[in-house]
Amino acid sequence: MVTAESYIGSNDFWNMAISVGFGVLIGVGGAWATLRSNNPKRRVVWNQSSNTTLLRSTSPSAPSAVSVSHAGTTLVEPRLVELEFSNSGRRDISPTDFASGDESLIFDFGANIVTVLDTEVDPPSAPKPQHVIDGPLLKVKKVLVARNQRVTFSVLVDGPKGNIKLAAAHLTNTPVKRGVAGATRFLGGLVLTMAVLVTLATFLVSRVMSAPGEAADLKMDKRLLESCRYWDQHDKEKADKMCPPIRKP
Repeated sequence: MVTAESYIGSNDFWNMAISVGFGVLIGVGGAWATLRSNNPKRRVVWNQSSNTTLLRSTSPSAPSAVSVSHAGTTLVEPRLVELEFSNSGRRDISPTDFASGDESLIFDFGANIVTVLDTEVDPPSAPKPQHVIDGPLLKVKKVLVARNQRVTFSVLVDGPKGNIKLAAAHLTNTPVKRGVAGATRFLGGLVLTMAVLVTLATFLVSRVMSAPGEAADLKMDKRLLESCRYWDQHDKEKADKMCPPIRKP
């Protein structure tokens, strides 16, 4: 008890405690900075969620018995493509953040857009963005895109299969990148958790590595304590010189 109490009150104990505290703070602070940099105030994440051919390909000598037409026009290579984008930042994107009006957010479908079949928003109470079709381009009109809001366009195109490309992204202080909604926030939380775990693991390893030395110190303290008891009874002068003063509760 005397040995443990003397260690807890020693400079070594407090130095170790302060070092561990600073280590945890640095680890958490670094992870938090990474999370903040990966999740800015406003951010648009978009993705091509599906690209489905509506007609099976057949040889010219065996034409398909099924056809797809729109407004009286038969489509040659009809496909249903879904475009999804969301605001994964920490603040809403307002209409004034669209720096170039209706030319701010443009997606290229790589084939002629026939029509937009449906526009879904999540949550359902959020405003639906309007759009303009210009050949293979889908231009999203400026609109309020709330934090965590998701928009999905179901688009009917006629042409060879290809991937959607981002043709223009002019939003004020708002990066626009391809990705999966929610992935950035998940990765940021994972980084924060890993930083804390690494900091704690480093502390535990350091404690294990220093355990033999501390055991030797405790053994030496025990011998000194036994010697001090003997000197206290038989050699007061030596006890006063060699032994630490006894602290009474």
